Amino acid sequence: MNKYSMYVKTEKIKNERKKKKKTIKDMSVNLGFKSPISYYNLEVGIVEPKISQMINLSKILGKPVSYFFNL
Repeated sequence: MNKYSMYVKTEKIKNERKKKKKTIKDMSVNLGFKSPISYYNLEVGIVEPKISQMINLSKILGKPVSYFFNL
């Protein structure tokens, strides 16, 4: 478990991304990251996502924001 994966369900983010047939690069572009590695770091829990990023991510993946958090 990475630092932020205890708060964010990173595995669900990855699984939903794959269900939507989106690549890490696709997500990076859609979320406005400068490089795919920036998105990857969010997806694996290395960096803490901003709430605005999580809101946009939930819109892209078609799930409520709460779906991706450990509450």
